[in-house]
Amino acid sequence: MGKSGLPRAAEKAEQILDEMEYISSCGSKDLAPNTILYNAVIDAYARSTTIGKCNRAELLLERMIEESNNGNMAIRPDTITFNSVINAAARSSFGDYDVRKEAYMIGLNAFKSLHRSDYCQPSSITYVLFLRVLENLMESEESR
Repeated sequence: MGKSGLPRAAEKAEQILDEMEYISSCGSKDLAPNTILYNAVIDAYARSTTIGKCNRAELLLERMIEESNNGNMAIRPDTITFNSVINAAARSSFGDYDVRKEAYMIGLNAFKSLHRSDYCQPSSITYVLFLRVLENLMESEESR
């Protein structure tokens, strides 16, 4: 869905994720979401034109961390998860200064969290994506 280019595809993907979680909580463990599904939804936000997409990506990451800390290892974030959140931040270059600053902070926090993680490590892609965050969201010299 995330690569479809359809309007509101990311929101629809998150709605499906929420429905799967609800059905799973009612006893149908066959539909329990996993890390791959969460990663797909976060990536859908990164590719979307949704305003506040990096906020949505960060909220999904936080949900994954909370659930995995509570013992649900099926949705423990991995390097791809963190990279997708950083990518969502890097692609949030539209908006005023406050919007870009918030996107920068989300990207930076995901980058730092990945570095502190005990269960996954940054990849070369992580560094490329964070450089895009810096390129797209830092103020230019002329505007400083």
